[in-house]
This record gives sequence, structure tokens and C-alpha cells, in this order.
Amino acid sequence: MKVKSLIGIGCFMTCVVCPAVFAQEEVPKAELFGGLSIMSFEDPDCAIHPKGSMPGWGASVAVNIDPNFAIKADFSGVYRSVSDRSGNKIDGSAVKQHNILGGMQYTKRFNDINVFGEALGGLVTVKFYSYALAFI
Repeated sequence: MKVKSLIGIGCFMTCVVCPAVFAQEEVPKAELFGGLSIMSFEDPDCAIHPKGSMPGWGASVAVNIDPNFAIKADFSGVYRSVSDRSGNKIDGSAVKQHNILGGMQYTKRFNDINVFGEALGGLVTVKFYSYALAFI
């Protein structure tokens, strides 16, 4: 149910925001992006949970240095609590992935649409947390 709601919100925002973006004739000094993401994975060799998805977020800023080239910074994170094969959550266990990337973006601007490609490099961290509490 959550995925359908997120897709609906994304479609609504696209319909509301895109006409305003297409109406611009000048190249902005900077372009901002923020949104939600879902990373899917499948690992049949994983004993705990072989497939699933990790919800998260993404944000970026591109500073245009001319009409076609920009310097870009991109940030994102995805999160998941760990569960066993039957779907029961393992208390205190979680996986977190954060990305900090930077690089160049090339944008080909047309009257009604902008097409872009980017070359980014940076830092990707994946952390697995497992907490145990024992009473003796």
C-alpha cells in the first residue's frame, strides 16, 4: 500500500511541477532535486532474507556553469530493518546505505524537454547494525 501511495504522490508532483519547469526559457543558475527512492535487491545466497526492497530518499544540486554543463552533487540514503525468511523482524538489526557523489552533468536543452547525462564518483557506505540485549 505504501508503494502505491508513493507512486501516486510522484505522479501528482510531476503533473504539477513539470509545466512550470517547461515554461522557463532561461537556464537557471542552479537546479535542485529531492525525492523518494526504492532500491530492490535479490540475493539467493543470503540466508536471512534473499530479496526485498529498501525505501529511502535522494537529493541533488546542479550548479550550471554554462547552458549545457553543470557541476553536480548527489546525496541519497536507503534503510531496511532485517527480517528472517518468514518475514519476522529481527529486533535491533538494520541495514543503512548512504551515497555522497559528485561530478559533471551534461544537459541537452530542447523547447519542451531537457535530456541529461552525468558522470559521478564518490563515497558509498553500507552499514549493518545488530544490537543484542541480555539480562543475566
